[in-house]
Amino acid sequence: MVHPVCAKTLFPGFLEEKYSAGGIAALNERYRSDFVSYGDVPLPRQEADYLDFTERKGAIRRHFVFDNYAVVLRYIMIQGRAFWNTFILVVATIVGQLTIMPMAAFALSRYKLRSKIALATAPETHAVALVYGGGALAALGLSAERGTAKALAGGVAYADPRLAEIGARAILPVEAGRAALAAAGIAAGDPADYERSRLELGLPDGSRDLEIEKSILLESGFDELAGVDWDKGCYMGQELTARTHYRALIKKRLVPVRIDGPTPAPGTPILAGEAEVGVMRSASDRAGLALLKIDSITEGPPLAAGAARIEPKKPFWLKLPAS
Repeated sequence: MVHPVCAKTLFPGFLEEKYSAGGIAALNERYRSDFVSYGDVPLPRQEADYLDFTERKGAIRRHFVFDNYAVVLRYIMIQGRAFWNTFILVVATIVGQLTIMPMAAFALSRYKLRSKIALATAPETHAVALVYGGGALAALGLSAERGTAKALAGGVAYADPRLAEIGARAILPVEAGRAALAAAGIAAGDPADYERSRLELGLPDGSRDLEIEKSILLESGFDELAGVDWDKGCYMGQELTARTHYRALIKKRLVPVRIDGPTPAPGTPILAGEAEVGVMRSASDRAGLALLKIDSITEGPPLAAGAARIEPKKPFWLKLPAS
């Protein structure tokens, strides 16, 4: 396309050459005009633009189609840092895939992944047996070490992981298990006897002794009774449990108590004089569990819950802070 200034300068010469035979008069006759000279004739811009458009139609289309992409690419490749940032990211990703991923795969390969299993209830075919009392572990051929287990009658028997003194548990086929226990000299007992043994040893029994979403694990003996692993990874409540442990924030403990009088209902406040120092949990046959302030477990005035006198009994496994 000719520049407008150049076009206006060259146009009179073009007309003079075209109408050289008849001069300006021939031009005025053709266009019915009255121009005095060729310089007075205005440049036909619309006609010139149309002619330029038709001659350069393909170039104009290519300009509008590709010009935006050219501007963006010029900015990315030359003016901006986007290209180099992308290049560095891609290289870093490739290096990470070639180095970090194999190392992670190697680290995970050290752990044996559990197989897929299906869970189903089988109350008609299997049962859980609580084997308690003196000599329970010896009768089953188990040691007092935590985690001790053995196959028995198509099932499994294992030392109670909380405390060996409470005995063992077994998951067995009903008929074969009953015969195997009888052969080991183990007879059917009274659930009340097991309940009394549990209470005297200070072992909590689920929501009977632990308030849902309120009880603190370390108040309830989970540390001493193998319920918390300080080397384990993340688990629900880990932050609160770790903070109470490492900052020694435990002010109460769940302990066995001896009841002299009518058995208090769970939730009954325990008083030392006029001051409340704890609350009753489960109880049976003059034995129970109570959540007490640590100071009231080993010293202080007599305790009472309702009409009953309460005497704390510190179990051998309980760890209390030094006075």
